[in-house]
Amino acid sequence: MDQLTQRRLRARAPRAQGFTLIEILIAMAIAGFGMLALAAMQLQALRFGSSGKHVSQAAVIARGKMEEFQRLPWASVAVTGWTAPVAKYGEVKSEGGTVNEEAYGLSWRVADLIANRTRSIDVQVTWSEPNRPNRAYTLSSVRNNGGL
Repeated sequence: MDQLTQRRLRARAPRAQGFTLIEILIAMAIAGFGMLALAAMQLQALRFGSSGKHVSQAAVIARGKMEEFQRLPWASVAVTGWTAPVAKYGEVKSEGGTVNEEAYGLSWRVADLIANRTRSIDVQVTWSEPNRPNRAYTLSSVRNNGGL
């Protein structure tokens, strides 16, 4: 009777077989698609990080030129149309020194709003990125002749 009971228990008990090959392949395919999605997100984050860095550097260059105009005496800020772009470089400081990373074009325009009283100053920085050519950052200000 002991053997009969053991046989019945073995017949009722589910067999522990593990995973089938198809289950493993499906799990690997799902994991593979997940990894591909993560890699695509990482590439996109790198691209947008680089673009943001270029916009920040362009803003620094434009602000520097605008501050230069603000420090000049009124008579020294001549009325001009858009000037030809002047090459400026985005600089990165590292242990080996300063390295020029990206070329930017800097141009500006000064226009009279009210003759001899107020002038509009526009500073524009342009650059190109892979797959996004002709990017621009423009900073504008109005300057008052404090001498009147």
